[in-house]
Amino acid sequence: MRNPVRDDKAIHRLAVRYLLPHTRTFFPEADLSLRELKDRLKHGITWVYIPKRGGEVRGFCHAFVRGSTLWIDMIALDRSVQGKRKGRALMLLAERYGRMRRCDASSLYVDEQNVRAQRFYRKMGYREKEYDPRLHVYLYEKALAAERFRKQAPA
Repeated sequence: MRNPVRDDKAIHRLAVRYLLPHTRTFFPEADLSLRELKDRLKHGITWVYIPKRGGEVRGFCHAFVRGSTLWIDMIALDRSVQGKRKGRALMLLAERYGRMRRCDASSLYVDEQNVRAQRFYRKMGYREKEYDPRLHVYLYEKALAAERFRKQAPA
């Protein structure tokens, strides 16, 4: 889980380095200040990936619930940990959170030119639902099957 004092500067660096360039392709003036990021992260929940105790954040996933939908707001991983299933682990945490809050779907937007992210989301079971030409983004969605939380019988 995110610790704002410890993690927010590193989360900001990841967002600026890995997410903002895609947005700037069509909206060159786009920016994300640390203050704007902190305000955004106040709404929802954020998981972080830190490779070793006391280390720096190398990835994060921020999500929130609206109605019966889990929205994956942002996810970014440092290149050094991409391809090592850390993004998958963060997404699975978010989806479990959505199921626990009785969400029946998970949704996210992805920039049209971010082909790597699109491929990742498809591997995670997300499917393209629609395209918004004004924002140059695809809406991806995935059904969240009900997860049963029951006590295990003693052996």
